[in-house]
Amino acid sequence: MAGDYQRVWRQHPGNLRRTARADTGRDTPWRAQGEYRYRPAPGLHRCRAPFPGGAPCRIRPAQVPGRDHHGDEGHLCGALRSLRHLRPCRQDQGALADCHAGSLRRGPAGLVDPIASGRDVAPGAASLQALRNALPRFGGACDLPGLDEYLAFYGLDFRDSPAGSRYRLGRVTSGGYELAVQCWEQPDARHTLLLVHGFLDHVGLYRHLIGHALQRQCNVIAFDLPGHGLSTGEPAAIGDFSEYADAIQAVLDAVDVSPLPLQAMAQSTGGAALVAYARQCAAWPFTGTVLLAPLLRPAGWLRVRAAHALVHRFVDTVPRGFAQNSSDAEFLAFVRADPLQSRRIHVSWVGALRRWLADLPIADLGEGPALLVQGDADGTVDWRFNLPRYGQLFPGLRIELLHGAGHQLANESEALRERYLRQVDRYLGWGC
Repeated sequence: MAGDYQRVWRQHPGNLRRTARADTGRDTPWRAQGEYRYRPAPGLHRCRAPFPGGAPCRIRPAQVPGRDHHGDEGHLCGALRSLRHLRPCRQDQGALADCHAGSLRRGPAGLVDPIASGRDVAPGAASLQALRNALPRFGGACDLPGLDEYLAFYGLDFRDSPAGSRYRLGRVTSGGYELAVQCWEQPDARHTLLLVHGFLDHVGLYRHLIGHALQRQCNVIAFDLPGHGLSTGEPAAIGDFSEYADAIQAVLDAVDVSPLPLQAMAQSTGGAALVAYARQCAAWPFTGTVLLAPLLRPAGWLRVRAAHALVHRFVDTVPRGFAQNSSDAEFLAFVRADPLQSRRIHVSWVGALRRWLADLPIADLGEGPALLVQGDADGTVDWRFNLPRYGQLFPGLRIELLHGAGHQLANESEALRERYLRQVDRYLGWGC
């Protein structure tokens, strides 16, 4: 499919054009920011560019209910566009600590409704900080303060399902970071899955994928990336994308991976982390790889890059918005009240992404195979640009385009999750 899309691009130059923003500086009701339109041959009906192999889409992303196209994971246009209103200054470090994903910012009281969300009341900042501070080296005891509250709130308490299961939580050192690593093991497992989350996410938000893998008789290894969740590091920041690759290697070295087939699943920036890992690992350890809306170039990347070049010497962080990147309204409400969410994005992360993209040769990584699942209502990554390039990185890449799905595929509506997880089951050989 990626090759077909490239051929369409080459054979019909000019058919895809970037629409201009309105003179008011806002998106029009009919034109999403950064959206591509199809320019048909004379005499043909005007419509959206059809993705190869599929019927033309008559619904523009701007018409999809609840999509505002800015401020969510990986889409930095909304945040960086606000920089023109900022006075040149450095972020106060005391204020920054209050919004650290790892510093456990105290959210406004009453944000979490346990009846509406189906979750227990959020653990307090002190409880989560005590849990982080008490993390032993991975493989140690799991009788930790605040652990029960953490697992219950995020829906991760799979410790007794099925009988004989084993749960481990601990820290693994990677460079200057202490990574929080969790592992669910079951006696009759047939596979082991490494789960890598996206930017501004953490393991606690991936209960659906973890639960699904456990039901399919998989052991699950998951960890918080540097600066996320229970791991240490400056919030929503990274010095270089190679640090994400180092984190993956450190986790695989520390966890006693059984002789079962090892597979990987990654959401967004987690996919970029796997690409970085593929470039530096001695041997690709995964027998199967699933990429969920993987990051390469974010939507609106040219504006983001220009804004970063202008302001990165004057500001350290920008406010983070919460976009409607999923059709699951309950999840969108939950993530806004999540005490492990960072409320700011560090500008250094954009710089690291710029350097990574500049240094990344779009050529065969020599690894694979891989399955890529992408929602066609994703306003976070520039997926029309990314898909053919991921096809070059992973030759033989299988692409599943999910109609109506946003960027946060790990937390899409149940109906959309079931659609792509059926494809994942078949691809990875997870019989049910």
